[in-house]
Amino acid sequence: MEFTYNEVVPYVLAALLTGVILDLVKRIVTDWFENKKRKKRRRIWIKTLRSDGIIDACIKEFEKIESPQSFSWSFGSAVLGVILFFILKSTIDNLIRDTWLSMAYSTLICSIISCFFVGIIGRHIIQNGKRGKMELLNKSEKIVNRNMGVRWFTIIIISLTIFFILIIYFGSRNVNTQNLDAVNSILMFSLCFCSATLAHTFVNHKDLIKYIKPLLNSKYSENFPTIKIVTSATELYGKLEYIFGEELISVLDGGVTKVIEWDKIIALELEKRRMQKD
Repeated sequence: MEFTYNEVVPYVLAALLTGVILDLVKRIVTDWFENKKRKKRRRIWIKTLRSDGIIDACIKEFEKIESPQSFSWSFGSAVLGVILFFILKSTIDNLIRDTWLSMAYSTLICSIISCFFVGIIGRHIIQNGKRGKMELLNKSEKIVNRNMGVRWFTIIIISLTIFFILIIYFGSRNVNTQNLDAVNSILMFSLCFCSATLAHTFVNHKDLIKYIKPLLNSKYSENFPTIKIVTSATELYGKLEYIFGEELISVLDGGVTKVIEWDKIIALELEKRRMQKD
């Protein structure tokens, strides 16, 4: 039985593609477990370091910025999104006398507003972060709250937009408008616009964390304790210099900065005079 070229090639390509995909999945899963293991070991040593009062205060301030609890901003912004939408809808409806078109324009305007504010927040973070201004650290809580507010405002607009799209899709006979194509186009554009804005709120938060780490470390580093790090290959003894490294911990030993990977640490000791009493 003979096989033609066109019959064999698809199977060969499918086999090769399957092998590549399986290898890629294996690498991703392996990297994920390795990364999880490294983070677990880092948390163990961070917990040990937090027995020092200065380090504990530094990390508590970081955690407050990293995981904000801004319910009032989130709830207030969500409510504002609903109110603003219906105010805009009512105003535009009085002008064009088309309920569905006015709803579409209202979602578009709200999406532009959210994009405008998320852009201002992002610009402020990057400008002050690159200059290393302590002002960014001092205003970090306000920035986090505002960014969270824009996020929930955007989520509400996305929810309303999806709701209207579903009504049009499943109940187009009940949609009373002569501009259905325009309504669909505007709603889809608003949805894409809002989705990009929502993603940018997470980028803003990530950028803020990136710039805050060295500023926060500088704020407390003068009073960081002297520590001893033991690995299988060497021992380091010096003043803790930088604590926010994801993979490395930095120690100042005799005026020389030395770094060690968190997962290479076997034992870690702190200067006794700085230990907190439980």
